[in-house]
Amino acid sequence: MISLPIQLLIIEEDGVHLLVEAKAGRKKIRLIVDTGASKTVFDKSRIEQLFPNQEIKPVSSLTTGLGTNSFPGATTILSSLSLGTLKISKPQFLVLDLSHVNASYQTLGFQHIDGVLGSDLLLKYNAVLDFQSSSLYLNP
Repeated sequence: MISLPIQLLIIEEDGVHLLVEAKAGRKKIRLIVDTGASKTVFDKSRIEQLFPNQEIKPVSSLTTGLGTNSFPGATTILSSLSLGTLKISKPQFLVLDLSHVNASYQTLGFQHIDGVLGSDLLLKYNAVLDFQSSSLYLNP
């Protein structure tokens, strides 16, 4: 079983977001853990910053969620995604504009996020959130 430390981001007085650090290729990234998100998503502007030559392909269907109405999305295939010692080769992910999320985080004094770790990967790797130890466990 693989253990990732979770950082708790206190949102005002009564909210909490869960943050994990990972690697996309060799770049460190910050992901919000969201069990309500059906897919793992990366922020379009962060992907373009981290990987200027990364191919991003538009998708024809609209995407909903993340506090917005339907909006156009895209996909990309990364060289790898590492969650602790778990390395996923050539994963394909949804790419969306998460600028509204990062603007909210900036207002709250938090650093940017690069994406959202969604239920697709949490389910695939039998994730367990342990709030007592502030850990996310993955079982490959």
